Order: sequence, then structure tokens, then C-alpha cells
Amino acid sequence: MWRRDPQSGRLEGEFLDIDFAGNAASLGARAWRVGTPDELRQALQEARRVKGRPCVIVAEVEEYRFLPDSGACLDFGV
Repeated sequence: MWRRDPQSGRLEGEFLDIDFAGNAASLGARAWRVGTPDELRQALQEARRVKGRPCVIVAEVEEYRFLPDSGACLDFGV
């Protein structure tokens, strides 16, 4: 269960194991899972060649790396 830390204002709780690439593929997208800069470069090259369907590239991020607030909807530390 998620809760907001009263001092930091951050959401706290357990991370959910969600298969984002599998979910995207189940909805018709071409999906890649990447874990290295080389895999990301390869996925980007392949995604540029895909026509007629959305592309999703899933990159793992550090679960507990917090960034300064940018005002954006989501911030990810990589």
C-alpha cells in the first residue's frame, strides 16, 4: 500500500512487479526491454523502422534513487 511520507512528501511503499513490455505487446505495440546503453541504442534503431504501430522501450531504473522535484508528472533516476 502506498502512503505519503509526512516529512519528505514522497510516496512510500513496496514496488509492484509489472511487465510493462508484455502489457504493451498485449495491446499491439512493439516492445523492447533494455538494460544497457547498447541495448537501448539497438531498440531505438529498430523502433525507427517500425511502421503502423506504437513502440515501447522499457528500461529498468533504480527503485530508490530520488531526484530533485522537476515539476514533471514522473521523474526517473537512471
